[in-house]
Amino acid sequence: MNIAHNNKYVFKTDEFEYKFTFDRNLSKYELRKITNYVRQKAGIETDSFPTPETTPTKEATNRLTGLPNLHHSIRKTLQKRRKQHEKFRDFIVCKDSLRNKKRTRLVLSSHRVLGVQIKKDTPVYEVALSQISEVEIRGGIIKELWLFTTNGTRKVWQVPPDTGPEFKDKIEDEMGKPIRRNKAEVDADQSLNVSRSELQSLMQNLDSYDFEYFVADLWEERGWDTEVSPRSGDAGVDIVATRGHQSEQKQVIQTKRYGPNTSVGGPEIQQYASLQLQFPDADEVLVVTTGSFTGAAEERAEELDVLLVDGRELTLLVEDHDFTAVLSSYLTDAQKQQG
Repeated sequence: MNIAHNNKYVFKTDEFEYKFTFDRNLSKYELRKITNYVRQKAGIETDSFPTPETTPTKEATNRLTGLPNLHHSIRKTLQKRRKQHEKFRDFIVCKDSLRNKKRTRLVLSSHRVLGVQIKKDTPVYEVALSQISEVEIRGGIIKELWLFTTNGTRKVWQVPPDTGPEFKDKIEDEMGKPIRRNKAEVDADQSLNVSRSELQSLMQNLDSYDFEYFVADLWEERGWDTEVSPRSGDAGVDIVATRGHQSEQKQVIQTKRYGPNTSVGGPEIQQYASLQLQFPDADEVLVVTTGSFTGAAEERAEELDVLLVDGRELTLLVEDHDFTAVLSSYLTDAQKQQG
């Protein structure tokens, strides 16, 4: 069965030929659905794939990933009180060591630590990661998780001896990540009144890890849901972006925070094109850089169907979405002066 692109799709079998024309290119999910329709008409066995009714929703896949065994009433509470960009990472069952209250689920997200109880509409405890100054595991047979805050308070939880120390490490790892931002969460007065070349230079001054988060925030502003990979074990992918419900689109994004005299070359594009093999359900592979691409890189990208966003195009996206205040929130005073 052959498929021709450019919005025109031709499905051929030994006995039938079906032609479809659409006003846009179709996602892989839509193509597969139509392919199965043609197979049914031709009497050919169809492929098995999730239908819209059984495909996990964005809410299930993006909001509460990592919490598959959490009680449904607690999941409902977290979904209602989820902040923008917030991703829930993990949880443990514990007790309040000081008050010996009933069991509490201590939940870790990309923004905070929450204590949530079954059939409670509001968390019984909440602290932002930015307000945690130190995390410790104390005790012998009975382990306690101590959370110290920047305002001098502390909270002590009795935790399982096998999973408590691991949960403590996950909190510390999450504390080391930049907090996701959007325009509503930053002061509009932070907007940068600079030229395009200066704007591009400021992005080149970002820390590489901060740049990943900045690009993810910009893609969220453009209507995508994004997940930034950990610093280790990301298999070369910096960001996974998805949007849509029944016919979900997925992009895998590699970011390169390069200076003005550094370009992404052909061998790098060859390497990043292989991400399609690691993520076969991805519709597009993107490489986003603050620098430029060599001629060889552009040729390889066209051959391998890799999308490129260079520093000039990225600067235009920042301007089009009025995103300079968010960029400013990532920059230190020293980085702004360097720009």
